[in-house]
Amino acid sequence: DLYMYGKYLDSQKYEVHYFCFDLNLPKIDLNNVEVHYQPLTSNRISNYLKYFYNLNKLLTKEKFDVIFHVDSRYPLIIRMLNLFKPIILDIRSGDLSNNKYKLWIKNKQIAFSTKFYRNVSIISESLRDTLNLDRNRTKIIPLGAEKQSTPPKEFQSFRLQIGRAHV
Repeated sequence: DLYMYGKYLDSQKYEVHYFCFDLNLPKIDLNNVEVHYQPLTSNRISNYLKYFYNLNKLLTKEKFDVIFHVDSRYPLIIRMLNLFKPIILDIRSGDLSNNKYKLWIKNKQIAFSTKFYRNVSIISESLRDTLNLDRNRTKIIPLGAEKQSTPPKEFQSFRLQIGRAHV
């Protein structure tokens, strides 16, 4: 979704920055998006402290009109460090744990974090209902993608092979 926002926003009207951890994956270059990478070290606590520090440094330096914050592990901390900045919390997913207790706790944490944001966007009505979020404070922004044109497939014959599991 964020890739599409950056790709299609008019670079004459909007200046787009993206701040993230550097996971040493191949970099995607978009002409109108400035990406700020936070290097990872082996110390998780140090990584997050540096992340928060450098993110806040960027937010203070650039004085953005709007900050679009995609839900992360610590949206509440980011909000508390930037109380007077215009931030939209964007929720793309609830928790995906198979453990019902963990799922319930994590989804409650996401829902609790939204209480500290004036503006919240979410991917679907069903996720909004699952998290029990206020309909008046959330805006639905569905999944974004380009339409793919694929030629229709033709099957002259169809053969199904069922394998056996070997133990």
